[in-house]
Amino acid sequence: MLKQLKEINYYVGTPILANYLFSRYRFEDVFSEAETYLERIDNYNLYLLYAEACVLMDEPDKLKALEKKTHETGGAMSTIADYCRILLAYLENDEAKLAETTRKYAKNISSPISRFIRLRAAMSQGSYNEILAAANDLFSGAPFYDLFDRASILCEAYLAEQMLKPENQVDPSKMAELAKILSGYRKDDRLISNIILADQVQKGLAKETDLLAARNQNPNDPLLLRITAEFLIMEGK
Repeated sequence: MLKQLKEINYYVGTPILANYLFSRYRFEDVFSEAETYLERIDNYNLYLLYAEACVLMDEPDKLKALEKKTHETGGAMSTIADYCRILLAYLENDEAKLAETTRKYAKNISSPISRFIRLRAAMSQGSYNEILAAANDLFSGAPFYDLFDRASILCEAYLAEQMLKPENQVDPSKMAELAKILSGYRKDDRLISNIILADQVQKGLAKETDLLAARNQNPNDPLLLRITAEFLIMEGK
């Protein structure tokens, strides 16, 4: 039906078809539809889809060409050029540039990919409050492609690093906030469960049976051993 709409009205139907293909993760088809169309006419939404498809398909050369074209076009398309700079910094794994470009331009675009990029930028800057806000923003939305997988890996690596460096550790209750956000997506993850349990121990909400159940599943887990020791001290045992 969408192909028929494209045949009836190419200029109206093509962006609608491209949006459908993007939502079905058919990014190569998005390229095919968008490239011919954008040679003829500028379309903000189609430029945006094309840019994000470039990121998901790891196509920095296409993205650079798009940044150049939209920058030269100017006007509303300058926002796309700015966004391309953020996406290029992400693809190039340039953390300093990612932090700078995200700080300047990220507020202009709101999409699942832009929210994921903001989380990645927050990770590079090490600001816990920004990490928490970006993670909450991303995971409160609908899943798209593999972004939740990518984001949960980033967040879990961050939490694990904090647990290995207790002298630099973020407040456990704050770590638990991030763990709770992730727990809605990764329900059976051991690290996330343990961080939430550690927070309950500190707040006096944990029961000895909770600890025993966790220890029975993972008797040699170093974090659980530490949590258990803290619980016993608090209980005067």
